[in-house]
Amino acid sequence: MQHLSWYENPNPIDYDTNEELEELAESFSLPHHVFLIAKSNGETVGCITFEIREKSARLGVTMPGVPPNENAFMIGNRLLKESISILKSKSIPVLHCTFKYRTKEEIQWHLDLVKSLGFVPQPEGTQLIRPIDESTTITNDSIAQFEILHREDVSPQSLAELTYHSFLGTPEDRSIHKDTVPMTLDGTLELHKRIASNSMFFSPANYWYIAKIGDELVGVLIGGDLGKRNGYRIGIIGELCVSPSFRRCGIASKLISKFILDLKKANFDFIFVGTPSRNIHALRLYEKHGFTPTNYVTHFSLSLE
Repeated sequence: MQHLSWYENPNPIDYDTNEELEELAESFSLPHHVFLIAKSNGETVGCITFEIREKSARLGVTMPGVPPNENAFMIGNRLLKESISILKSKSIPVLHCTFKYRTKEEIQWHLDLVKSLGFVPQPEGTQLIRPIDESTTITNDSIAQFEILHREDVSPQSLAELTYHSFLGTPEDRSIHKDTVPMTLDGTLELHKRIASNSMFFSPANYWYIAKIGDELVGVLIGGDLGKRNGYRIGIIGELCVSPSFRRCGIASKLISKFILDLKKANFDFIFVGTPSRNIHALRLYEKHGFTPTNYVTHFSLSLE
């Protein structure tokens, strides 16, 4: 990974080199982690790691790990095919992988490799970050007057319905969020349960900001705490959506401002968010609030059945 810009010059949300090496060393003793090494004339020329879960497997970030040279594609191809063979022998149905980059050129051979083996890409995502210590006030440009509730104030079903219809309620929404969010109401409900159980990141009930007008839920921001990375405490916007009927009213801006102010009171250093790169309206909204793009992410999956 040493040739990757986010590794050479990490942002606060990127890997800490020492922590990454420690985690990698610890994982060698775990039975569900697999490591393969490619050698040529006694010299190590590449490696690949993957984690086997109950119904899937996932490659390590930007794997296979091969120094960029004229043989990289061939070595990576061999390592990846061997990994696929192992997973098929264990009846694992799907293999996932993720590539993070600042320019596609630095991972182009990885992209060419997985595409040549039949991996299917999901839409590219943009990661953005903002320092908390920048001046922040709660915006007063909301056309709609609304109250802000928290997770314990609403039923899980009604909140899932709001999210589902906000992300998929119009043709434009579906074109943006297809394959990036759960495509069913039950899937949305399950995702919220996972976030609420802190299995994705620490997300206390008071970091769920739910906008309500009259008897209707009209918007939600689900926030969380990623803990410390590179010595910085990082907050995250895990979900932000507004009902199609209440957009362009300043609801999303006010929810973002409220969360940032609460993070500032709790001595956070940065706030992080990710969104599909094709979600132009969201990117403009975040940039309006001081966020700047830092990395891009593409996820791939390969059916092994």
